[in-house]
Amino acid sequence: MKKLLTIILIGFLFSNCSNVDDEVDCERYDPAFPSLYLKLVDTSGNNLIENGTLDPNNITLLRGESIRFNPASQFAVPDADIRIYDNTLKLSIPRQTTFEYVIQLEENHTISLKYSAVEKKILCGLSYFVPTGARLENEPLELKGGNDYPFITEIVF
Repeated sequence: MKKLLTIILIGFLFSNCSNVDDEVDCERYDPAFPSLYLKLVDTSGNNLIENGTLDPNNITLLRGESIRFNPASQFAVPDADIRIYDNTLKLSIPRQTTFEYVIQLEENHTISLKYSAVEKKILCGLSYFVPTGARLENEPLELKGGNDYPFITEIVF
């Protein structure tokens, strides 16, 4: 009798197991998507926007989806991890496996950035693209980042 009761209990428990998608209210599901940041530095690692060498108001997007200046955080403590995104350019990640940004930094200085990406599927039939590589004028760039924080690319001038 105990075995029969155990089998019935196990059967009941397994029948109530469900898919994770079924537990998520897809109408209210608002996932966080990765961001892509561009940090412009000199050979010593100094941020060129922060030290005034480049004026973010004079940076123009010639080709690409969107670009936005990310100023220094007013609320983060000086040693907060988020400080690495101070005075950077935020680029949107289009829904494509390859995409390009052409950015005019100064009147006579234009850069061409090419990115590769892979599609990542998540709950509720949604997906986004994750950068996997970056190139500046056909030279590979290091693409820092991952699951815990947004992606950042440093360009040295």
